[in-house]
Amino acid sequence: MFVAIVTGNTLVIAAFVKNFRLQTKTNTFILGLAVADFLVGVISIPGWLYVYSCHYFEIILHPVVYDLYITYDVFIGCASIFQLTSISIERCIAIVWPIRHRGIRVGVFHKIIIVAWIASAFVAGLYPVQLKHWEEGYTAFIFSICLPGLSSFCLESTSSFTIEPGIQERASALKSRA
Repeated sequence: MFVAIVTGNTLVIAAFVKNFRLQTKTNTFILGLAVADFLVGVISIPGWLYVYSCHYFEIILHPVVYDLYITYDVFIGCASIFQLTSISIERCIAIVWPIRHRGIRVGVFHKIIIVAWIASAFVAGLYPVQLKHWEEGYTAFIFSICLPGLSSFCLESTSSFTIEPGIQERASALKSRA
């Protein structure tokens, strides 16, 4: 299965890099998702197979190796989920506010992708820091509330302040003519 994941996502990445017509704003998010899913196929699935095999054959797995696997798995899983969330938000903006969407610069989309990777690293970095305290419910509660709120604030603030000047005025003028 991981061979199909790696091959498919490698083809998506290669197509984006080679074909200039595919290098659009929306496909930038698809590229971010392809990279995250490529890492799932290269790191997460083989790592899970190794951890499961050690458990199945009763081989003692070093705790540091297991903690590294869990940290990387959380990082890659969150990156994939955050990339999907970014695609959903971008598609929502494109459908609900098409004129505003056309005015958003490409750099904003790159920033959103970077924020998704940084948020993934932050969430994954919590595992080794609070390794012995994850059973306490307040940590999970705080981060389940704060992280989505913070990420939606970052996404909304970056998209609302980067509209090219004049787009809203032209939209208002078009509405008044109709």
